[in-house]
Amino acid sequence: MSLESVYEIVRKIDQQVDEIYKLRDSYESEILKKVSSVKESVRNEVESVIKQLIEERRKELEKVIEEEVNKYKEGLVAKLNDFKSKVEAVIDKVIDEVLKILGVSV
Repeated sequence: MSLESVYEIVRKIDQQVDEIYKLRDSYESEILKKVSSVKESVRNEVESVIKQLIEERRKELEKVIEEEVNKYKEGLVAKLNDFKSKVEAVIDKVIDEVLKILGVSV
């Protein structure tokens, strides 16, 4: 085997190695693009799920708060009505006493 034939074999091997490196680089680039795409997709999905969970929790809390406010409001209305009836009773009693003092009969 001559030196030229050895050189030719080494040159062909070198070319094949270069082709392999090119393919590897191409596949790496393709893999990185796909990984990036998957990352973005997962990120968007996670953000969507988080937003959905936050919105559901916000609605639940709004409902609970609204119920509590309504209970408190009902309690205040009941107390106010009770107070009004007591005030009206006192006013009626005072009017009766004044009329009695004045000698007016009802």
